[in-house]
Amino acid sequence: MLRALSFAHAYPNVADGVLALLAAVVWFWMRPHHEQREPRGIALALAVATTCLLITGVVYNILLRPLPNNADDHVAWANEIVHVVAPAFLLLDLLIAPTRRALPWRSVLAVLAVPSIWIAYTLLRGPFVTDPRLGVAFWYPYPFLNPNGVAGWGGVWAYVAGIAAAFVAVGSFVVWISRLRGREREASPAVVPATP
Repeated sequence: MLRALSFAHAYPNVADGVLALLAAVVWFWMRPHHEQREPRGIALALAVATTCLLITGVVYNILLRPLPNNADDHVAWANEIVHVVAPAFLLLDLLIAPTRRALPWRSVLAVLAVPSIWIAYTLLRGPFVTDPRLGVAFWYPYPFLNPNGVAGWGGVWAYVAGIAAAFVAVGSFVVWISRLRGREREASPAVVPATP
């Protein structure tokens, strides 16, 4: 149970992505025939999940992949699915899904809210959790969020600021693509295949 909770804390973006895609699939197959655009809530959930997973993929592949890892701590193929396949799949969904809804620019704030809450929770929780591998009296899922490291709190806040800027940039890109695709659909409405 603790291992599952630790995985959910370390990889919340994967669960968000799966749930958002599942909601989109259920809506697509259950929607009335006249509905051609996904509901705003599903579109926003997909935007948040896509942004979070794209950032997760970039952060992992740039900052974490070069670090040594404990072979007993994870399964290599699962790491690749979480950090490469899932971000690529959601990017592909953003670019080609036939029912993409244009989101308002304020959606970027919702995209930023999710990682902000997660980072606050992680930093508040970290000192109260014992690292299961090392037995030290703190645990952070990523070394750049660990204030006990070489860079201290200054390094953590520098990474948080950089990651927040990346979330704003990637979230803006995701919203821009949704708006661009929404305008294209309004200019030439394509017919989405009806459910059988």
